[in-house]
Amino acid sequence: MFVKGVSEYIAVFITAIVTLAAGLGIFIYAYTVIDSYSFAFSQSIEYTKTGYRESLDVMASYIGGVDVIVIVVTGEFSTEVAAIYINNTLSTCKLYTGDDIYIVNGVDVARIPSNSIAIIKCPVQGALAYIKIVYRGGEIVSWAAKII
Repeated sequence: MFVKGVSEYIAVFITAIVTLAAGLGIFIYAYTVIDSYSFAFSQSIEYTKTGYRESLDVMASYIGGVDVIVIVVTGEFSTEVAAIYINNTLSTCKLYTGDDIYIVNGVDVARIPSNSIAIIKCPVQGALAYIKIVYRGGEIVSWAAKII
């Protein structure tokens, strides 16, 4: 009685097909995982770049009466001011932009339009003040002295 087996050539062909299919499955899985991480990383970079595009510069700062007055200018993109610290203490300040008046207290966010000037008034005690303005693109610091 003869038992017929699978030819060596057929066995090699089937093994090659199974190996290629397994390799293709691993490649497709790895590609989708890497692509999802790459997409998340690029989104994070774009979000960070947008935040850094927001710029805020202090043009002048001084103490007049009982208020510290800071004149700031925005760059090409509008800026959201989140908090203002006077002498490292969170302060409640008024921010004037054109016809609008905002209260900046660390909770509410004030939006300054692009390419515009804003005036910030905060109560202060003393003749010297260290001012830190926190906005979406980072923070900016300045010193103010009393004008006699």
